[in-house]
Amino acid sequence: MHLHRDDAHIKGFSLVELLVGASIFSIFTIAIVVVFQSFLTHSFDSVEKVQASFLAEEGIEAMKSIRDRDWDDEILALSTNTNYYLAYENNMWSATTVPRDLIDGTFERLVVLEEVYRDGNDDIDVSGTDDPNTRKVIITVAWFAGSATTTQTLETYITNLND
Repeated sequence: MHLHRDDAHIKGFSLVELLVGASIFSIFTIAIVVVFQSFLTHSFDSVEKVQASFLAEEGIEAMKSIRDRDWDDEILALSTNTNYYLAYENNMWSATTVPRDLIDGTFERLVVLEEVYRDGNDDIDVSGTDDPNTRKVIITVAWFAGSATTTQTLETYITNLND
């Protein structure tokens, strides 16, 4: 059997096509794996961010619950610019300076109260007259993600409703 020159050229061209096709398939497969891995990583990050958001919102609600019990004895008794941890015991929330275990073994939640000042128009301002019936509440939720600590912060104001 004799191979014609054209037959050898066709078989060689088929081998080149096979190598190119295999290379394209390999690149495509690697790209899909990288995208899927990135998707999974971002999915897990999103779950932690959502949990942190809920914990921050729960912290705000806990501080409102503490406020509703007694402004003077519960809120004004807390020092400003101090880290507090929230504890839920005996069906009520309290703020303590004693560190708590990580929530779900992952999250740390801190509460800081700041004084609120009012200007001459009775608007909240960075300076002015201290408003003893209003406190700024800052809730920070922190967790370790990857190789760094990630934080999410939520801020609001609470006021003395009984004054």
